Amino acid sequence: MKVSSNNQMDKQLNILQNITRVEAPAHLYQAIMQKVKEQDLVSWHWVRGLAAAFLCLVAVECYVLFSGTLVEETVQTEELMAMTDNFLYHE
Repeated sequence: MKVSSNNQMDKQLNILQNITRVEAPAHLYQAIMQKVKEQDLVSWHWVRGLAAAFLCLVAVECYVLFSGTLVEETVQTEELMAMTDNFLYHE
C-alpha cells in the first residue's frame, strides 16, 4: 500500500501538537539584557587594527601614485598610422 504525501505530512505535523509550552523565569529577560549591555559591540583591538590597516592601504596607494615618473607620454600620430612599405617597387 502506497502512503500519500498528505498522510505522511499530517503524521509529521501531528507530532508538533504534542509540544507543551514552557514558561521562562521572570528574571531571564533582565539577565540577558544586562549581559548584552555589558558586552562591547566591537572590541577596541579590532577598531585599532582596522584603522591601522586602512592607513597602511592609503599610504601604499599614495606611494604608488606619486612614486612613478610624472613624465607625460605623448602619442604621436605617426606611431598609430600604418607605414606604407614600397619595398617591392624599388627592386
